[in-house]
Amino acid sequence: MTDEELEQEIRRKLTMPKYKAGRALGWGRRVTDAAVAAGIMPVINGPKPRVPTTWLRERLGLSKTA
Repeated sequence: MTDEELEQEIRRKLTMPKYKAGRALGWGRRVTDAAVAAGIMPVINGPKPRVPTTWLRERLGLSKTA
């Protein structure tokens, strides 16, 4: 997945998998897990934890529309 495709997914969806959100921030799996454990990255718990894209867009400085 290219950076452009990742950005489009962030703009379109309400949530995304936590590791994909971590990748968008330039984080690896360990840093992503540490951020979740420390409460830095909000997650919606479930079988596959997901991150709200509103929080992610704020962190990346993206608006909802291009």
